[in-house]
Amino acid sequence: MAMAEMGSENSSFSDSLVINNIGFGCHLSVFTPEPKDDSMPYMDTASGCCVVADARIDYRTKLIKQLGLNIDQMQKLSDSRLILLSYLKWGEACVEYLYGDFAFVIWDKSQNKLFSARDHFGCRPLYYVDREDYLAIVSDPKALKALPGFQYQINDQFILDTICSIVPNEDVQTYQEINRLEPAHTLSYLPEVTVKLNRYWDLRVQERFTLLSEEEAIQGLKDLFIETIKERSCYISLVGVELSGGLDSSSIASCLNQVIDPRVSVCALSHTLNNEQTVRPVSYNDEYYYSEKIVSFHQLFRHILINGENDDGSFSAIINYLKIMNKPAVQSFAMMSDLLYENARQAGIKVLLSGFGGDEGVTYQGGGLLEELAARKDFDKLKEILKSRIKKKGGNYYRKLIALYLKSWLPGLMNLLKKDWRSSRFKIFAFDRSLGMKLGMKKRFFSLVQMPSDTDVRKRQYKHIMHPHIVDRLENSYFLAKAKGIEYRYPFLDVKLIEFFYSIPSEYKYKNATSRYLFRMAMEGILPEEIRLREDKTGATIPNVMYRIVKDEGIFRDLIEEGRKKNRFHYVNYDKLHWMLDQFKHKEKREKMNFGPRAFLSPMSVLILQKWQREGKIDIGIKC
Repeated sequence: MAMAEMGSENSSFSDSLVINNIGFGCHLSVFTPEPKDDSMPYMDTASGCCVVADARIDYRTKLIKQLGLNIDQMQKLSDSRLILLSYLKWGEACVEYLYGDFAFVIWDKSQNKLFSARDHFGCRPLYYVDREDYLAIVSDPKALKALPGFQYQINDQFILDTICSIVPNEDVQTYQEINRLEPAHTLSYLPEVTVKLNRYWDLRVQERFTLLSEEEAIQGLKDLFIETIKERSCYISLVGVELSGGLDSSSIASCLNQVIDPRVSVCALSHTLNNEQTVRPVSYNDEYYYSEKIVSFHQLFRHILINGENDDGSFSAIINYLKIMNKPAVQSFAMMSDLLYENARQAGIKVLLSGFGGDEGVTYQGGGLLEELAARKDFDKLKEILKSRIKKKGGNYYRKLIALYLKSWLPGLMNLLKKDWRSSRFKIFAFDRSLGMKLGMKKRFFSLVQMPSDTDVRKRQYKHIMHPHIVDRLENSYFLAKAKGIEYRYPFLDVKLIEFFYSIPSEYKYKNATSRYLFRMAMEGILPEEIRLREDKTGATIPNVMYRIVKDEGIFRDLIEEGRKKNRFHYVNYDKLHWMLDQFKHKEKREKMNFGPRAFLSPMSVLILQKWQREGKIDIGIKC
């Protein structure tokens, strides 16, 4: 059985198809006008193959040429048809030719086989349940409630991982029996044969880019980035951009303004602070000055400021998140973007471009270059770069040089001498200590949350861009934005762009004591100089998140005490939650303790789910 749950409040249509013991279902949203023939499930009568997909395929022109089709047919072919045609030509190897955001299932009648795949970074979700009597594949776990006899059972380990800010890993799924098809993986299934999983892509060095000159690397990066913007903004009359005023989102807005069809309107949406929030000590720094500079510089269509116009607290955001996700929150960005999504919906925005993935990939800070040079024993270049860094940012040259020498000779010893922030961070988490000991949370936290120790820029970058937090953030954002009829698109998560940047020499990524050097050079003439060269960005993407939490302090304290009294099974440390609320009201104390909003929001979401389970509002198997 294969099902796709892709609808929102402006869904276009729903349909289903049953072929013997194979069932397909689709609840589809349409965000762009190009799919003339995108009714799904789609059955190709000639081959007997059936496809259902949640997809947006990039580089369509090249793909159509590879398929041997007339380029004039491009506008007539939907993404799902392109996927099926690719499968008919290349079989399971079709994923090697597909770029974009996609999750799809194909039934191959001739081989009596089910084939499914998910895109490289997991922009589109896909899950499966493999039982003796059936296989179910869904894009939304909530669709599984339609299966007779199926019951949700949330994992205790997942709940405590969430409270301890451990992003979901492959070893622990949210619900028992419900498996996530990981990014860049395919699933194939023959009846009466076990499910076969295959990883079809990994981030690797592309040798043709390793010998580029600096000028060639700058131009190549610029060209590829502009191309990613074009691919993600075609066929749209109004496109939204999340704009924080930082390098990543500002580059998207600036490039978009230059390459997009003049008939297309661009609307920027920025999290900011209102007058009251600005003077409150709980707020983060506001980036409005920089985001407005981009809007004015490029004369964008409209700038929507998201500052809690109705003085909204955070409790409503948590409730909205839990109603959609039915699981505790690990990351809080999508949850606390509820006001942005609503404003985007009211403005008629259906496609929203995000700068997420930049820090982890193409605008990576370049950390590890000095360590890499020391490991390579390239001490002349090491001294040159270190001197420029000390001159620009200060510090003790000889102390840093000696530390780098020692690290190259005795890496194990230097790691032991590092200040380990994990112990103090672990003490902050509000989980029940007895349950934590039972599940071995301290050992698990220290094994999964590791100190950076790689003496290689590429290895560090690989861990950043391939980290599980990427897919978790993408899934949360996908579902919460989709509920408002909005589709996210991520230019910085373009596979070709990331492979290019990953492969170029490390020295280009950090030069003249300037982080993000290569990308800054690529954006010369596109970004205002004040933003292209700034290195002082300290504001949070959502500056009023702490204000919104403190505003609902009374609601949270009542929920904490209700949970303490009524729960028979305890996941959280109630006193620690009260303590966090106290710290949030004092910015200096909070920053000294080095913890943020998700350390509080995650256990609070657990308490609310327990309350709903007690009251019979949900049945997800959470103990209460």
